[in-house]
Amino acid sequence: MNNRQKNIRSTLIKIISIILIILPLFSSCLKEVVDSRQRLPERTILFYMAGDNSLSEETQEKVDALAAAWNIAGENRLLVYQDRGGENAPRLLEIKAGSNGKGMIKLLEEYKDENSATTKVFAHVLNDMVRYCPSSDYGLVLFSHSSGWLPTGAFAQPRSVATDGDTEFSLMDFARTIPNGQFRFIVFESCLMAGVEVAYELKDKTSQILASSAEILSPGFTPLYGKMFEYLYKLTPDLTGFANEYYNYCNGFSDDSRSATVSVINTAGLALLKSLLARSESNVEHWEWVERDGIQHFDRREKDYLFYDLEGYIRTIGTQEEINELAGILERSVLYKAATEKFMSGTPYGFLIKQHCGLTIYIPVAKFRELNTQRKRLLLFSDNQ
Repeated sequence: MNNRQKNIRSTLIKIISIILIILPLFSSCLKEVVDSRQRLPERTILFYMAGDNSLSEETQEKVDALAAAWNIAGENRLLVYQDRGGENAPRLLEIKAGSNGKGMIKLLEEYKDENSATTKVFAHVLNDMVRYCPSSDYGLVLFSHSSGWLPTGAFAQPRSVATDGDTEFSLMDFARTIPNGQFRFIVFESCLMAGVEVAYELKDKTSQILASSAEILSPGFTPLYGKMFEYLYKLTPDLTGFANEYYNYCNGFSDDSRSATVSVINTAGLALLKSLLARSESNVEHWEWVERDGIQHFDRREKDYLFYDLEGYIRTIGTQEEINELAGILERSVLYKAATEKFMSGTPYGFLIKQHCGLTIYIPVAKFRELNTQRKRLLLFSDNQ
């Protein structure tokens, strides 16, 4: 063997030795990456409680109830953003299993006084959610005073997606803050959110929505949080199962508490609705000519209702072909719907429920000019897709 061959052999031996040394290290790093991915929580759910309003005390009741009901094992996570106003700083909490087997509340972040009904705050909470809980799957539950799509300042009552003092969080701002596809589902533990305007605005943000066509009476979902966990943390979230639990719970009362509407909406099923509404509404020459008396409403107002049944609306203004087309859209988009026979009938402006397709819609009122203008800016009615 000549010197050149000896040098090559020596070099090869050194290379092989180096490879043998670093290979275990590389394998260990690779294993850590794989293990890290395997350790990602199966699902993280964020409860966003914008309660710097008359719901302040109820937010604490809900936090305590969530901890008491926590019964989920494994890598699933539950975060709560709580803003109850007053001297209480907004905070980000995690509900997790304690040493005694019951849920415990862990403080992750305490924020300076902030307005939870703004894009800025909602965005940083979503960022903190991802930072604290990098997850393969997210869900959102929103609790606040709500009124579907109605824009900021439209009425003293009801309100928009969420409120903080005198500030209202508009649907368009809420939707713009959420990255496309971030949430597997959105559950609205708030009033009047089963509007087709809401579902269409959020169609690229989430696959499913659970919401109510009418108000959600206090204490809302609180008594059912244990059941909620069982359904929402399934490998495939079962919103219809939880919606049915909520309906049966409310329907079991004998007084005005027996008042509930609930829907589960598949947002992908709404793809053809925009063109259908454009064609149907082209038949309307003057909004005041629309015969509304035969269309079910879901808001407790003396007159000038703002939330009507979508199917009843199309049956009133549409052609038979359009009515049939809507039936197909509802079949694909409304996965579950249920409503009690009456809603707060023992109170002023309570009403009977004779029709409930699972989605509501605002029918323009001629004198509400600003409201009608804002309606045209929604994704469902604008020139944007």
